Amino acid sequence: MLPFAVGTILGAGFAPKLLLKVAPRRVAGIGGILSAIGALWIAFATAAAGELLFIAPGLLVIALGFGLSVIVLTQAAVYRIDADKAGIGSALLNAAQQIGVALGLVVLAGVAATGTSGSSGAPQQALSVGYSAALMVDASILLATAVFALLALSDKVNTPEGEEGTATPAHPGTVGTRASRS
Repeated sequence: MLPFAVGTILGAGFAPKLLLKVAPRRVAGIGGILSAIGALWIAFATAAAGELLFIAPGLLVIALGFGLSVIVLTQAAVYRIDADKAGIGSALLNAAQQIGVALGLVVLAGVAATGTSGSSGAPQQALSVGYSAALMVDASILLATAVFALLALSDKVNTPEGEEGTATPAHPGTVGTRASRS
């Protein structure tokens, strides 16, 4: 799991800097695409060899995409929430994340179980087939999420707070430049 930890740290570290130069929709989209590429890498590596050496680069790429996306999506969820409602906004974000992870796990475990039981090979080969199928579905979901992020998030580049004349109001619920509050 070291590659996943490293990728997450790198992605989450780069995201705030990228958001000052690149629109949030592009950062989240790139993150989703990177995660999908990593899932496909592991799907084919699992089917081909199943060795950790072949899986580690895919884990790194998935985590890099995750690190980029999670920062942008968290910002989109809690951006412009009044201070007295920040706790509620954060709680809703955490609940949505927990439910999403649980539902995703159920779907992908079901796909893996179906693929495993449908394989006529040796037990290890059957597991590899099932996991590869689940990772392909995962990659499809990640690509759909990347497209949704490209369509739904703001196309305005964030500006550092305190810069005069560059901040413009963002629409509620979108990630964009910080509007001045009076």
